[in-house]
Amino acid sequence: MKAIVLANNGNAIYSDIVYPVMELDEVVVKVQAAGICSSDIYRSHFNGAYFYPLIMGHEFCGEISSVGKDENKFNVGDRVAVFPLMPCFKCNLCKIELYAQCKNYKYYGSRNQGGFSQYIAIKKWNLFKLDPTVDYVHGAALEPVATVLHAISKFSNLENGEFLILGAGYLGMISAKFLKMKYPKLRISVVDRNEFKLELISNYIDKKICIQNENDWRNFFESHEGHFSHVLEACGAPKSFEGSVKVAARQGEVVWMGNISGDLKFAAKDISSFLRKEVRLMGTWNSYYVPDKKSDWSDAHNLFKEGFDINEFVGHKINLSEVPIYLQRLADNKKGKISFDCIKVMINEFEK
Repeated sequence: MKAIVLANNGNAIYSDIVYPVMELDEVVVKVQAAGICSSDIYRSHFNGAYFYPLIMGHEFCGEISSVGKDENKFNVGDRVAVFPLMPCFKCNLCKIELYAQCKNYKYYGSRNQGGFSQYIAIKKWNLFKLDPTVDYVHGAALEPVATVLHAISKFSNLENGEFLILGAGYLGMISAKFLKMKYPKLRISVVDRNEFKLELISNYIDKKICIQNENDWRNFFESHEGHFSHVLEACGAPKSFEGSVKVAARQGEVVWMGNISGDLKFAAKDISSFLRKEVRLMGTWNSYYVPDKKSDWSDAHNLFKEGFDINEFVGHKINLSEVPIYLQRLADNKKGKISFDCIKVMINEFEK
C-alpha cells in the first residue's frame, strides 16, 4: 500500500509501506479524506517532526476495512472519523475524562504514524461514527471544527459585542463563519496580512483589516487599544499574541488558540493596562472528546448534519501522491519564496 513518508526534514516521499497489522483494541481504516494542517508544514519543512521516518496526518476519516473476529461495536463498512489524541487513561486528568489534557499522550500524525496513507490501524476508542449525511471531506474536518468550537466555548456573553479574530487561516475562517451564524448580532472584525483570505470570508465579518508591515501592526493595536470585548488569537505570530491583550476592552476576554512561532515580549505599560482592565486571558488546545457522550466532536458533527459547509475554505482537493508537491508549495509560501493563495488542502483521492 501507499503512504506519504517523511524521510527527513523537507523530504516527503510517496512510498510503499506494509499493510497495518491491527491489535486487539484496533480496527483497520481505509482512509478516504485527510486535511493538510499548518502544523504538518512545520513538521515536514521546519524541523518540527518528533522522529523520522514519519507518516503525518491527524485530520482524517475513512471506512473500516477490517475488524477483529469478536468485534461487536464496529463493522466493516462503517464510516468513521478519528480523534487523533491517544490518552494514557492513567493520569489524574484522564480519570476525569479531560483526555486532551493528558500528561502522557500519543498522537496520530506526530508522535505516532498518521493518516497520510491508504490504510491505518486505529484504536477503537478513537473512532467517531459518521452520519450518512456527512461526507468524507467534512468527516476529515471534524478535528479542526471541534478545535474551533472548544476555543469559542471559552468566551461568555457572545450575544453582543465587538469580536476580533487575529488571523484568517483555516481555523480563523471557520470561527468567523460559525460566530456569524450562531450570534448574528455580534460585530466581527478580522485581521490578516492576506487580502485573498479576508475577501474569502467577507460575507461572515463586519470589518476586515489587512496588515502588511510592522507599522500596520503597531498602528492597528494602538488605534484599537481597549476596543474589543472578545479577542481570539488564531495567527501564531508573537506580535499578534502581544497585541491581543492590548486591544481587549475592560472586563474583556482573550483566548489564545494559535501555535506560537516565537518568544513574547510585553511592555510594562501594557501589562499594567491588562491588570487594570481585568482582562480574562485563556489558553485553548485541541478539543473535548469522550466516546458516545456530548462533546466538541458531537457538536461539530451536529453542525455538519445541519448543513454547516466548509468546502468554500478548501482550496485544493488532491491525490495522495501529490502531497509532497503541495507541502513544498505551502512551505515556500510561508518562507516568502512564492505566493500560494490557499486556505486548506484536502486529500480526497488515495489511488493514482
